Amino acid sequence: MSRGLSTNNLTAVGADSVAPILFSELDFSGGFVRVHSGLGTITWGGYDWLGVGTFGNVSAVEDSAEMQRQTMSYTLNGIPSEMMSIVLGEEYQGRSATLYLGFFDTTTHILTDTPVLVALGKMDVATIDQGETLSVTVTAESRVSAWNRPIVRRYTHAEQIARFPGDKGLEFIDQASRKEIYWGRKAQ
Repeated sequence: MSRGLSTNNLTAVGADSVAPILFSELDFSGGFVRVHSGLGTITWGGYDWLGVGTFGNVSAVEDSAEMQRQTMSYTLNGIPSEMMSIVLGEEYQGRSATLYLGFFDTTTHILTDTPVLVALGKMDVATIDQGETLSVTVTAESRVSAWNRPIVRRYTHAEQIARFPGDKGLEFIDQASRKEIYWGRKAQ
């Protein structure tokens, strides 16, 4: 998978002291959740990324030449049960989910170069497995999946104002649709 990797990251792939690391950024209504697959906190891109180690999991990233729907799953295990209300109360559907691949030098404890974007999608459905602790899995669909969905727009004044505030181009469209038009004959 050399596509998109910088020269420094390509060089790091073969090094013994370098480990691959995944960075995940999920946009929840309460704010962004930024985690990585290692341990500790890594500062990258102006943000602190919290290490979740073995408590986190990301499904395999599928790459295809076909224009088809791709889904990924982001799982976080070991959440205390008392945090269930926070998990259930978050608005997340349709919000962004981003996955990056970087390489971490285990001797210097720094990234070899800027991580590369692996997947970008929209969060869809979350499932919760409850025991002594919670396990939350959020699925994310690729942006291609939205191509099959119809875009429903109406030619109404309200729709026009919602899309273009202050535009009065369709202000009288409702009246025009009920207006009787005499074409080629006199009004009776």
